[in-house]
Amino acid sequence: MKKFYFFSLLFSLSNLSLAQVKIGNTNYATLRAAFNAINAGTYVNQNIVILVTGNTIETQECQINHFTPSYQSITIKPSGTGSRTILFNTNVSSTTENTLFFNAAHDITIDGMNQLGIVCLSNRKTIYFSSTRDVTVKNCKILGNGANGAVLYVEAGALDTAENYTIKNCEIGPYTPNAIPAVCLAIVYTFANESTYLIRDVVVEDNIIHDFANPNGEACGIMVSGAARTIRINNNRIYQSMQRLSRGVTAIALSDINIWQDFVPEISNNKIGGHAAPIGTSSITYEGCSSYTGISYFQNAASNQTDDMIKIEGNSIKDI
Repeated sequence: MKKFYFFSLLFSLSNLSLAQVKIGNTNYATLRAAFNAINAGTYVNQNIVILVTGNTIETQECQINHFTPSYQSITIKPSGTGSRTILFNTNVSSTTENTLFFNAAHDITIDGMNQLGIVCLSNRKTIYFSSTRDVTVKNCKILGNGANGAVLYVEAGALDTAENYTIKNCEIGPYTPNAIPAVCLAIVYTFANESTYLIRDVVVEDNIIHDFANPNGEACGIMVSGAARTIRINNNRIYQSMQRLSRGVTAIALSDINIWQDFVPEISNNKIGGHAAPIGTSSITYEGCSSYTGISYFQNAASNQTDDMIKIEGNSIKDI
């Protein structure tokens, strides 16, 4: 997958035309306008395909939620040749703007086809899934500063589990060198009933995850926290492109994990460390960093697992 880092700030804002977003034979000026039509019941009981045929600047949140009329599935993908960008520049003074937000939704596919970038310039999550199940995000560039959580944030909450996720062949990182996220990808639960295994069947593989730091605390490339079942984190490339100021850094962190015996988490064949090129060529220094951890795993004290019931193999950690 080709690196798309910083986008040269996306060929400048002035060159981003108002979008061409299409569902069936209907054109919409923005992704939000297409979402509004879905929420209004225009496509009830359909398998909805949203084609991004041009670049779009979104100044308000785009949301699908549990109030949305019934649909079978929603797919977002580019159409035509060349790159496409969904650029969020939402109102940073608002506490309700979550950019691309799926709340208690289901059957969502975002396939960038190696052409689509989803970028947030505001202090918000770039993509936020809350209590949403049956999700695939693949072949995308997902860039932002990860404020209020992470660049790509998956949350299991009171409305539903975070279940059946595939995050594959994506680039996840910052949109400029001066807006570095503390966390690139977070998968967490926020509801107390662990017995229901609120994070279920998650695959994170073949992604490029880069440039994360937190001068006031811990930074993480991939973070999974909470009750979980069947987590696979495989074949990802995780690195920094330059020296970073961060109090602590962990490439892959699983914390407060409570997993039953039959569902062993797997972390394998990830390449961690190095800089710049995805293969990594030299070490990175961390100003003010008290520790760098390649992989960390802490299970919940109430878990019935034994310590050896996690599969960690084939990972390489170097030049950190």
